[in-house]
Amino acid sequence: MSTLSRIHRQPHATPSFLRKSGGQLTGDLWLSNAAGPTLLNEAASSINPTVIPNRADPDTGIAWKSSDILAITSGGVEIVEFRSTSASTVNSWQFSGATSSNKPTLLAVGTDANISLVISAKAAGVTEICGGDGASIGFSVSRVSSATRIAFFGAGASIKATISGARNDPEAALADLLAELATKGLITNSTTAS
Repeated sequence: MSTLSRIHRQPHATPSFLRKSGGQLTGDLWLSNAAGPTLLNEAASSINPTVIPNRADPDTGIAWKSSDILAITSGGVEIVEFRSTSASTVNSWQFSGATSSNKPTLLAVGTDANISLVISAKAAGVTEICGGDGASIGFSVSRVSSATRIAFFGAGASIKATISGARNDPEAALADLLAELATKGLITNSTTAS
């Protein structure tokens, strides 16, 4: 059996040979299909992928951002990064598709028996969970000046409510509670004073 494998390097270049036991290429590794994959022989970065699914689209593929950080780049722009917190990482995310009429899932998986999930915005940014139109906000959470703020159904985010009113004056306490719930978007307060 031959110890050589035939490979193509750059488009329109003369085919060359590489020993199966290893060796070094000068140039890109590509397949003959015009929409086939390519390995680019150039420095990788978060905006310059080197593992390309379609050689006709060389700025979209898998990239290297920095040590132990992998990126997905589309159109020369980083859109997702993947990183490990340490060499002993045992818990991770699992993304699963679904058949018709079923729901795709995002799960925490790993060796721990109970695994929590963290989704976090940057600095004073807001984390939003929206409806199918991408604009109808069902829930949002943010952190401003060391205070966590939440809101529901598109209301402005606010800090944890303090309900006032004397216990021997339940109408005032109830009115304050309804106002706070409405502020957070949980209800529409259409009550009137008695």
